[in-house]
Amino acid sequence: MACETSVSSPSRTLNGYDEFLSVKDDEHLCNTDDPGCELHLAALTSLKGEIIELTNRLQHVTKDRDLLEKQLNRAQTDKTDYSESMMNAWSRRHSG
Repeated sequence: MACETSVSSPSRTLNGYDEFLSVKDDEHLCNTDDPGCELHLAALTSLKGEIIELTNRLQHVTKDRDLLEKQLNRAQTDKTDYSESMMNAWSRRHSG
């Protein structure tokens, strides 16, 4: 008998994989006499760990990107404000 995992279609959650990652051992129908099935279960467990690790890395990188975008926007605003200030100062000096 081959391995079967009973998982319904996934619902969208924070990372989109929560339902796949929440498969419990009692939902995994495996013939324990079949070494191939045990290897299959080990591979699924390994892949589950990789998905969790990659999801965590993606969240971290996304937060870093968002912080850098905020810093860039602030720097651009500061540059624009400085340029306008310099133009106003120049205009006041030369408009007399």
